[in-house]
Amino acid sequence: MAITKLMREVTTLYENGTTIDEIANKYNISVGSVFKKIRKTQRANRIPASTPKPQPSEHGPKFTISTRRARTWDLAKIKSGIDEFVAIHGVMPTSADFTNANKLPSARNVQRMFGGLEQLRKQLGYKEQNFTKGGLRQVIAHESNLRGLGAEDAFEPLLIEKFGEPYVHVQKRYYKGSKNRYDFFVYAKNRVFGIDIFTTSRLEYISNNVRHKVLRYKNAPAELSIFFVLIGEEYKSEDLRKITATIKELGEYPNMSVFTEIDFLTLIESFESLRLPEYMIGLDTIEY
Repeated sequence: MAITKLMREVTTLYENGTTIDEIANKYNISVGSVFKKIRKTQRANRIPASTPKPQPSEHGPKFTISTRRARTWDLAKIKSGIDEFVAIHGVMPTSADFTNANKLPSARNVQRMFGGLEQLRKQLGYKEQNFTKGGLRQVIAHESNLRGLGAEDAFEPLLIEKFGEPYVHVQKRYYKGSKNRYDFFVYAKNRVFGIDIFTTSRLEYISNNVRHKVLRYKNAPAELSIFFVLIGEEYKSEDLRKITATIKELGEYPNMSVFTEIDFLTLIESFESLRLPEYMIGLDTIEY
């Protein structure tokens, strides 16, 4: 994607601390247009998030994230970033937004600093505290949707918020002698399960995708649940059920099942997470 001069200028101003509103006024464009230009430039050039110099604050504890340049977060700074996000999008930021937004700590670091986004929102006094309860469509509805960000990158913070970072493993081999790696392998209370994410441009390709995955995991232990998660808002639950009902191979392995992204996120609401060790919450120094 070609990066225009205006996109570079807007991104540079934003990285140097200029607010979205100030940039919009300077160039006489909407705040939404400013945000899109910044996101497109950052994605094209893989620009890292800006790193403000640590400043003393009287607004709650500070958390220094260990990077090439130090970044200090306090509650006032995080609240300012959330309020700016809400002003642009009209919705509260989700886990994926925290990970990808420029002026917010990543969901991984929020988990370590506060014990998760729900606890952070509670400390800041926001009514909407848990976006895995009843607001699942909002998680994937706006610009930071799963497909746009990359399904795995977007799923990881959602799983971490639900189950805790120590219990969410990426690209993990589970059983001895296997060369297969799950996109995610999760330890929850009284269960473990693997997740394999996939997408396709046409409905008729789903059957072949699923058959291939069944063959890939057919030697996995029968007690291990394996979820094949189809990414794409255009795919409906009923369409997927009709297609998978015709896949004979899938019926031979009751531990394997196929879900749309929304149905899967709804499913794991009922899963109980393991208790996060106390030393994982409230650390002053975070590995970024």
